[in-house]
Amino acid sequence: MAQNHNIISFGNAKREHRLLLDEKIVTLVNRCRNQINRSLPQLSDGMFEKLDDALFELSDKAGTDAQQTIYFDVMREIRKQRNQIQKNFIQGSLNRFDHFWRHGPVADPQEKSLREAGLSLMDNDDLEESLAISNMASKSENQYKQELQAIEQRFAAMLKVEEVSHYSNPISPANLCASFQAALQHLEVVIQIKLVIYKLFDKQMSRQLGGLYQEMGNMLGNAGILPMLISRARRTTALPATKNDSNRLPEAQQETHCTDEESMASEVFSNLQQLLNLHRQQGGVSSNRGESSNLPPVNTAELLGALTSLQHNATAQPAAARGSTDGAEHLKTTLLNSLGGLGAKSLGQVDDDVIDIIAMLFEFILDDKNLPNAMKALLSRLQIPMLKVAILDKSFLSRKKHPARQLLNRLAQAAFAWSEVEECSTDELYLKIESIVQRILSEFDNDMRLFEVLDQEFTELQERELHRSSLAEQRAQQNSKGKAQLLAARCRVSEEIEKRLDGREVPQIIATLLHEGWRDVLILINLRQGLESKAWKESLALMDRLLWSIEPKSEHAERQKLLKQIPSILKVLRAGLNSISYDQCKMAKLFHELQECHFTVLHIVPSPSEAQQKQKAQPPVKPVVEALPVKPSQEVEEIVLESPCFEEDEGDEFDHQVEFLAIGNWLEIIEENGIKIRAKLSWRSATDNSLVFVNRRGIRVLEISANGLATLFRAERAVVLRDLEVPLMDRAISSMMDALNNLDEKQSSKRA
Repeated sequence: MAQNHNIISFGNAKREHRLLLDEKIVTLVNRCRNQINRSLPQLSDGMFEKLDDALFELSDKAGTDAQQTIYFDVMREIRKQRNQIQKNFIQGSLNRFDHFWRHGPVADPQEKSLREAGLSLMDNDDLEESLAISNMASKSENQYKQELQAIEQRFAAMLKVEEVSHYSNPISPANLCASFQAALQHLEVVIQIKLVIYKLFDKQMSRQLGGLYQEMGNMLGNAGILPMLISRARRTTALPATKNDSNRLPEAQQETHCTDEESMASEVFSNLQQLLNLHRQQGGVSSNRGESSNLPPVNTAELLGALTSLQHNATAQPAAARGSTDGAEHLKTTLLNSLGGLGAKSLGQVDDDVIDIIAMLFEFILDDKNLPNAMKALLSRLQIPMLKVAILDKSFLSRKKHPARQLLNRLAQAAFAWSEVEECSTDELYLKIESIVQRILSEFDNDMRLFEVLDQEFTELQERELHRSSLAEQRAQQNSKGKAQLLAARCRVSEEIEKRLDGREVPQIIATLLHEGWRDVLILINLRQGLESKAWKESLALMDRLLWSIEPKSEHAERQKLLKQIPSILKVLRAGLNSISYDQCKMAKLFHELQECHFTVLHIVPSPSEAQQKQKAQPPVKPVVEALPVKPSQEVEEIVLESPCFEEDEGDEFDHQVEFLAIGNWLEIIEENGIKIRAKLSWRSATDNSLVFVNRRGIRVLEISANGLATLFRAERAVVLRDLEVPLMDRAISSMMDALNNLDEKQSSKRA
């Protein structure tokens, strides 16, 4: 059948310069273009939203009025040009994208020295700007290395070229930065302001650019462009996907793209064999074939029988425990010895490769930092059973829902949250995984249904544990939220009281009444009804009325007004204090002393003897200070809230790591005694930015300030566990594919 071709249609470029692409590729290119057009506005919007705050902060720090005026002028100018800058940025990026698909990838600059010479000719401002752009691009390229490689490999496959480099890729960070720089060319501001803009743009790219790459990669993979290409997903704040499912293909096209499982398994196995050959050329793995290649091959039934014998041998050390290279060779030697000796038979090519592939897979599994060592030891015992599975069914390497692969993934997914502090002999999770491993070793022959049964049992255990942990975590969150709300309420009430008492001399009775009684009334109203409630506003007004009532009244009209107000003031005071169950004896005493204050203001002076007694009984007025109970000095310091300011950007990479830590992220934390615990970020306080972590049971195991966590990161006593949403087998195969690409690149560079 003749292949249909379309000329890709973007803009008004001349026809003779356009590439000929088939209809399917044109459709996919247009979908990619639509994704870019949807995503980039969000990227620039996020930058502009933070730019005003940054410039306000700089203006506050300005040394002179003239400098402050400059910043406000810049703000006005940027607001005027914002829409045009965004339009130029998006259009410039789309133009680069269109040019790429019309003309194909362009060659990278050949001479680095020429670029360096060009930099040396720039003036200082241009050089600073160029370096800022270069650093932005490099940072994002390193952050999204895997995603970029996947996109570029798919672009190359679509164009049927050998490769697409970062330099050619129209949506690489370097090209997006270049488009943004070009969009700012008409903005006439000093270099310091431009560097602030670039810094904010860099921050947005670091947080959001991964969403575009992942969305586009998924769409192309689902459409059949290198569907087996696996890129390691990262935990980033992704640009949100659109609501309409634009990535979904029509059913007829889906059928075209659905590859038969056997064909897919063959493709994956072929790629992994290529990896092995490269390893062997590099001296990484030796083949059983060679001098023994003329010996009769071991048939599959014999091989499976020998593996079953090793599997049932409880004293047999797992090959993976010694590393893939030595382990695979040791296993081959053991197998051949059990089948009549090394000189009697040889392994067939496919079986030899499968042994090496599974050994390498388990090497990557044992190197996986997400798995605690105790769990690695358990899972490594499954190497021989999984080798038997791979020999029986090659789709084990490609089919994600293969029962054996699914069980292994589920065990690993549960195991990553296990901590060293758990007692192996009593911990339910450890004992269940150990039981499953032992059942596989003792019962698995060639019936895959065993894995389905065990997977179902383990799923039920997980569901029970998840339900319990969810309830416990909710209780921990509520407790932490309650503490934070109480702390915030105390701070706000203290602020309101001190604002009214600041610089005023008041009788001790008023200080006592506000700090020991009305303070708790305000806290209760704040927590129950909020700051916008009528009760809150009336309670604040009561303080103002109370303070007014004890001020001297020189005019008759004022004294008359006070006489009318006193009953109402006392009524509201009494109702408020009763609402917090204030001690009635103390209340009566306070009200009596308040009455004396009002008598004084109204010039109703008590007898001299009574006045002397009151003066003697009156304690000295203490400084009006709000005491925050039960809080150590460090936490009291953390209560002081500061408005968001641009200085946050001056923190180091560890401060930024804490800042962008998302709810649900898991950490491995090394305690002072050296014990490693696994904990999930469950809640972050908006009041003092403290963070609460829970274990897999939902129990709170750590509450720490943002600064404290950054200190742990710096001391390498805390590390974020990455790629937890990616199943273990997928990560292992992805690592092997990465190794394939790296070896291929090394060989290519050597040939060059």
